[in-house]
Parts: sequence; structure tokens; C-alpha cells
Amino acid sequence: TQFAGRQAVANLRKLTDLARAFEARGEFSLRAFIAYLRDLVLEDHHEGLAAAHEEAGDVVQLLTVHKAKGMQWPIVVVPDLARKPRGSQEKVALSDELGPIPKVEMPNGERQFGATAELVRSLNRRREEAEKRRLLYVALTRAEDHLILSSSVELDKDGRFKGDTWLGWLAEALDLQPDTAEGTELTDAGGTWTCVVKRPEREPSPAVGAGSRWAERADLADLTEALAAQRPTLHGEEGRLRSAVQPLPPVDVDDMPERIEPEARLEELSPTDRGELAHTVMELVGRDGISELEQAMALATFPGAMEMRVSEAQREDLSEGLGWFLESDEYSEWIADAVRLRSEVPFAVKLEGAILEGKIDALAEDAAGRAYVLDYKTGGRAEGARLQEYRFQLGLYCAAVHATSGRLPHLAALVYLDAHSVAPFDPEELMQESLERARAAIAGIAEGRFDRADQANCETCALAYACELS
Repeated sequence: TQFAGRQAVANLRKLTDLARAFEARGEFSLRAFIAYLRDLVLEDHHEGLAAAHEEAGDVVQLLTVHKAKGMQWPIVVVPDLARKPRGSQEKVALSDELGPIPKVEMPNGERQFGATAELVRSLNRRREEAEKRRLLYVALTRAEDHLILSSSVELDKDGRFKGDTWLGWLAEALDLQPDTAEGTELTDAGGTWTCVVKRPEREPSPAVGAGSRWAERADLADLTEALAAQRPTLHGEEGRLRSAVQPLPPVDVDDMPERIEPEARLEELSPTDRGELAHTVMELVGRDGISELEQAMALATFPGAMEMRVSEAQREDLSEGLGWFLESDEYSEWIADAVRLRSEVPFAVKLEGAILEGKIDALAEDAAGRAYVLDYKTGGRAEGARLQEYRFQLGLYCAAVHATSGRLPHLAALVYLDAHSVAPFDPEELMQESLERARAAIAGIAEGRFDRADQANCETCALAYACELS
């Protein structure tokens, strides 16, 4: 009944399964199991979330073929049928009976596999193909009603489907030829299934302006003529080349350092990395307070990872801001005294036919059942457009809590760690404001409108192409 409670219960069950598997290896100590989990954290091992919905749930599930064994769904999509395994430059042939068989040196000095090794490699290839065929069988038999198979098409030198792929095997079994496959309808003798082969229609290329980065590439002749026209004093091919190629300014090698020290190269921690580090430390500290700050910082910057990018000065600077909040009255009331605390909580909310996704930095609940939504920010206190961006984000967090639990949070706040300040907001007002903005954005996207934002930086915007195409 709690926010994302189904996922939380599924994760607890997965933790229980991990403990059972650990015990099956002969390890029975709780201390050993905790050490095992700590090692997973230190190795930065990303364990996936447990499946929160049953097999028949009204959701889309993304699984490997191995994970899908023994399960069925009304509709199954199997993509990328023409995918080939990565090639390997094996130095030895491995045999269960004979062990490793290395290459032998020939009289001309080249090294290649001998007859025994080639026989072993042939047997291994046959086993791998048999396993691939078994996987294909598993993939094709997961569907109860509809099976959708998709693939790009790559033909061999004779113009046929390549035979060493799932697509090639299916084409051979159904007697499909590349030039006549489109539009084919097949039905088995018993009439239990029907197969239809289709080719998606290609969408016309969107019209773009001449200055767009997505404009089609011009012919080389047109480019050279245009460049030559910009340099009227230059003529012929030599002039065209000289107008297209600009010389680089000279470099004085005497002024260049002999080498760059690692400390200089790694000294700067980007604002994004710094923010992610702060979130990780707060997640590790949880409700334990200032006493766990040093340990949490050590775990978040363990050797071989973030430690290589965080200088001692940066570590102390960030610890100072985190320590301020961990000793504040707000932390004591909202976090330390909470009966339930969840960090980096993922959510997905439906709105006007769209899905809004994100992660809540901290979601706490006190003994009275009141929820507190916190969003941690590094850097200075936000103003203007940046504050509106933060309000929009925080309001969607409140909407997610309301949609999932049926209750509004008691309080929503931005915690400015570096500025040593907290900005509380009314959750209902914030939620309504953010939902109104979200609906307007969804409507604009549906209509193909991508209005340029105020103070937009088009040079670094990943969605700049949308403005050019709209």
C-alpha cells in the first residue's frame, strides 16, 4: 500500500533469493553475507530490480531468452533475428577431454591450428549452433496468440539470407526468398497458425533548412564551386582546395609542458559528477546522521573509481555541505526521526497518454504517516528560470506520490547543500503547477511544436534538432 510498494516487496523477495543462493554455496554466516553485499557495492555492481509484476500483468516486460524459459505471454516480440555473435580471435582451441590446444608454428613461421585443434573447433561450433537453435525454439514458443519477428536484412554474396542466423534458419524452413518474401502468407497444414511477411514502409525524410545539421550532404562538386566562389582570386582545382583547407596556427613546442601530471588532469570534478556523488553519500547515510558521513564518503569514492577524480579539497568541500544538513533541524525532523526512508525512488506516472518517469532523491514518512519529499541540490540557491525548473521537477515528484499512494506529501523541499539553506513548498500548489506545465508540454509534443526555451543554449542542447525540424 506504500509508494512503489509492489516493487519494494519484489526487491525484498529477490534479496531473500540471493541469501538462499549464498547459503547453497556453503556460506552460512550473516556476517559473511553482509560482507558479500558490501563487496557488490564496492565493485559498483548494478543488480537489476526484481520483477514487480506477475507473468500475466498488464505491462511490457523486457527479458533475455534465457530468462523467458517456462513463461508465456499473449504477444511476444523477438527482434534482431539477423544478429551474429561477436567474432573471436582465439589463440587456443578448448576441449573438455583434451584441454587447451594451442596453435602450432608452420615452416614459414606462421602459427595456425593443427588437425586436432580444427576438429575440436568444428565440434565446438556445432555445439554452439545447437544451443542457438534451442534458444530460437524457446524464443518462438513463448507467444500464446501473436508472435512478431523483426530484423534488418543482410544477404550473402549469392543474394540469399545468411544461413548462420536466426533469420536465415527461418527463411530456409519457410522457403522464403529475399526477392519474393514481402507479402508472403503461409499457413500450416492443420490451419493452427498463419505467418505474414511484411516490410515496413519507409518514412519520407523530413524537410530541413539548408543550415540544419540534418540536411542531406551536398555533392562534392557543388561544395568546391561554392568555396571557390568565396575566394574569387583563386582559380582551378588548386584554388578550390586552398579555399577549403585552412592552415592551423603555428605551435611553439618550447612552451608546452613535457608531461601532464595525473593530479592536474583529474583535478576538476564536473558539477554533474559532484551532484551524483552528493546523492550517493546521502543515500548511504540514510537516517544514521553525521556519524556515518565519513564512512559513506569513503564508500562513494572507493579506490579505483570516483576517488581518482575527487581531490582532498573537493572531498572536504562537499563533506562540509553534507555535514551542515545532517546536523540541521530539518534533517532531524524529516529524516532521522522517520519511520520509513527510501532514497533514489524510481517512479512512472501516466498523464494524458504519456509516461512521466524519474527518481525521487528522498522520500520519508513519519510516525503519523505524513510523507516528506526532498530534492538535494549542489551549487548556489536557484533563482529565475532555474528555480522554475526545480519547482517543476519537485511538483512531479509530489504528483507521483499522490498518484501511487492516493495522498499528497505533507511537505516538499529543495535542500541546497552548498548554500546551507532549505526551500519548502506547498505540495498541492506545486503539483497543480507542474501538472499544468506537463500537460502543455505533452500537447505541444503531440502537435509537433517544440518552442525554444528562454535562455536556451542550442550549442549543447541534445534536442536542438527538434527545433530545426519543427
